[in-house]
Amino acid sequence: MNVAVLEITSLPTSGLKSLTARQFTSVFPQAIACWAKAAGYDVDYQVYSGTGPLPEFNAPDILFVKTTSQCSVLAYLVAARQPAKTLTVIGGPHAICHPEECLNHFDVVVDGPCNKELILTICRREHTDSVLHSSSPTAIPSVKERWPFIQAAQGRLPFFSVIGMLSSVGCGNGCAFCIDWNARWNALPLKLLEADLQFLKTHTRRPILFQDPNVGRHLDMVLDTMESVGWKNRWAFETDLQSLTPLRLSRLKRTNCVGIGIGIESWTDYGRKVGLSQCTPQQKYARVTEHLEQVKAHIPLITANMMWPNDTDEGDLPVELTKSLIRDHADIWCVLNFPTAYNRTPLHKRLKKENRLLPLPLVFQVNGYISVIPKHYPTNEAIQKFVEFEIASETARKKAKQSLFIKFVSWIYKHGTGSTAQRLLAAMDQKEMKLFHEGRSKVIPQWYWQEYRQLLGPYAKAALALESRTAFTPIENADLIHIPQSAQ
Repeated sequence: MNVAVLEITSLPTSGLKSLTARQFTSVFPQAIACWAKAAGYDVDYQVYSGTGPLPEFNAPDILFVKTTSQCSVLAYLVAARQPAKTLTVIGGPHAICHPEECLNHFDVVVDGPCNKELILTICRREHTDSVLHSSSPTAIPSVKERWPFIQAAQGRLPFFSVIGMLSSVGCGNGCAFCIDWNARWNALPLKLLEADLQFLKTHTRRPILFQDPNVGRHLDMVLDTMESVGWKNRWAFETDLQSLTPLRLSRLKRTNCVGIGIGIESWTDYGRKVGLSQCTPQQKYARVTEHLEQVKAHIPLITANMMWPNDTDEGDLPVELTKSLIRDHADIWCVLNFPTAYNRTPLHKRLKKENRLLPLPLVFQVNGYISVIPKHYPTNEAIQKFVEFEIASETARKKAKQSLFIKFVSWIYKHGTGSTAQRLLAAMDQKEMKLFHEGRSKVIPQWYWQEYRQLLGPYAKAALALESRTAFTPIENADLIHIPQSAQ
């Protein structure tokens, strides 16, 4: 049998943004390709990162697709092209959030974790249900096994290519906005990590990026393994601030860790992520900035991830604290995001009950667009502050004293993200935009359909036809989304 595996990491985009998107090729599609190949199937593994046409497959027996909700309509279009004999399967973030919607376009939906046994059950067509999930895998294919697929995904990149790694699965933090809010955290075998690091030491100088969000939960064991193999390649990971003790920071520097992503989220909430169970915004700011100064002495690239506005944010204080972080700590990259209420998360359930979700197509679930009605700020003011944050961040980063490599990485990841919120702010003067963002109209303004066409490029017409034909709606029981004739 022929098995095709496709990961879609971006909407149609420019070469530079596509280069960035290609860095986020995931481990699990490569694992599925490995499991299928080891079972004797012919495997065609491809990645679409926004340039060129959507991949074509030669009538595979099974097609596995992984994508986000933002890119989901591209996955639907690929599935629609397959012949009747092809069993189409979707997994990943979008399948977890919208299993019912996915069933309109795919034969099988994996709406949670999957392991080798589940994948092979699907390949043998021994499954009995159309919505499936399994227990989390206790092991995944090694980097050596994945190497042909890693090269297939990134081999054409002349520079700035990153190898994705996993040291654990699940999360365990329980954040209301996260699609993994109820996914139990489990560490993967350290012997597997050791073998991967040994292989990479002799095969590449590319940096590695741990894609699991909770490396800090077993950071000492990861560092033990790195030190045991004499690891010196550049690497990066995400963690909470409280896991970065002085001793661990020294070990991180010795093993050539060059980047850390830290979740601050809000000055008025999520204090436990920085080691404070209860605190005022000023106390959290003081703890965060003091700790970040310690981290900066050891790690050259730090991203501080924040949501704006959080439901607990109110008044001028959160705004001033965020501006202070950007202004006074220019060598920390403050990454701002509008809150996104992913389907089936606690945040989505709460906002739906409060009637604060905007009925936008899922293509707008990307930074720069706001898809919820803020609780304590007029939408126009929330967008205005977001734009001010981004302008201040750009100004601060130009003044930061960092190596050319770090500036290049920061520029690549930052490229183009600021203009979206600025365009949105300029459009908020339109009456239909004001009514829509205040929740007084469910008719999507024409401005969004213009953005829709730009985001989907050559696939916009087919995507509009497909979504209107299936009565697409991101909110259960909402009115049917109106698509103006001029947008078709």
